[in-house]
Amino acid sequence: IIFANSHEEVDTIILPDENFTLSITDREEDAAATGALDILADGGNGLTIIGAGAGLTTINGNSIDRVFDVQGGANLTLSDLTLTGGQTFNSPTDDSGAGVRLRDGANLSVSNSTIRGNISDNYGGGILNDRSTATISNSTISGNSAILGGGLLNNFGTTSISNSTVSG
Repeated sequence: IIFANSHEEVDTIILPDENFTLSITDREEDAAATGALDILADGGNGLTIIGAGAGLTTINGNSIDRVFDVQGGANLTLSDLTLTGGQTFNSPTDDSGAGVRLRDGANLSVSNSTIRGNISDNYGGGILNDRSTATISNSTISGNSAILGGGLLNNFGTTSISNSTVSG
């Protein structure tokens, strides 16, 4: 991800049937070196991450931070994987979007995936769409928690959902 953030080419990461657990703590940086997997704007080409299947490939936030933080102008596509274990903590600037936080102008596409078991101290346990665009298809968002929008909170963004379940 750090390599993908450093240039303007279209990047694809293919993950095998495995559990990937975040382990380097420090929630205050935005370059994917610690805590969340930060996706930076890269000229609009974006990053695609493809797993072996939602029941086979898992990215686990390990309760140290949110799983993905998609910066304004960045594009992230997730397919055939599970996101779990994201957690945000009570902080004036960093307490929403435990599974995926989309910042102003970001784009997210999720297909054939599961987003579950993420905990936000504020908004958007599974996904926080903050003035961004999210497209969700053939996926399940369930078992997440937040004060508001356990599964998904759409804050002045555009969200399209098809053939999917959103239940917390």
